Amino acid sequence: MSGTLTREAIQAAAKLMGALVEDVIVLTDEDAPTALFDLALHEMRVDGRTAVEAHLARTRGLSDLEREILRGAIGSRASLYRVAGTSWPRVRLEDLLDGRGGDVELVDRAMSATAPAGTLVFTRVYPIEDFHMTSGMHYALPKEMRRMLLRRYPALERAVPSGDPAVRRYVALQRLGADHGLEVLYRE
Repeated sequence: MSGTLTREAIQAAAKLMGALVEDVIVLTDEDAPTALFDLALHEMRVDGRTAVEAHLARTRGLSDLEREILRGAIGSRASLYRVAGTSWPRVRLEDLLDGRGGDVELVDRAMSATAPAGTLVFTRVYPIEDFHMTSGMHYALPKEMRRMLLRRYPALERAVPSGDPAVRRYVALQRLGADHGLEVLYRE
């Protein structure tokens, strides 16, 4: 995404995440850098476009697969999911914030090997033609916290100073993930 992810988008994302202190980005947890760049790439708009949209529009010579993945990134959304089941390398997720219900099945080798059923996950899902995948960013949260997280989420979401519902959702969920996330060790 060289040239399309701007300093302006990164600083705006850091400010919304509460990580911009006197023009210095101060991150307080291991997952924060990934979350910051995920927010800046997918949600922050500069001149009306996200960095992913700008990259797709500007880049020539992309393969069909690269275009499909970028279109998936543009159509992606971050949400709070419950792991409904796993079968390596697949994970079935239930979106807890989408009133439409239903599961999303995605390919994620690490998550399928480490996330027991019931675990809550804040992540971004890319819809690709034949499968779904994550952007790589996620926070795992204890299943016992489901009610509390769903109760706290609306107030946090309303408090985010943005007119964009996707940005408000992301920042509220990132705050919950940073405050209540589990420490994750990956194995294969």
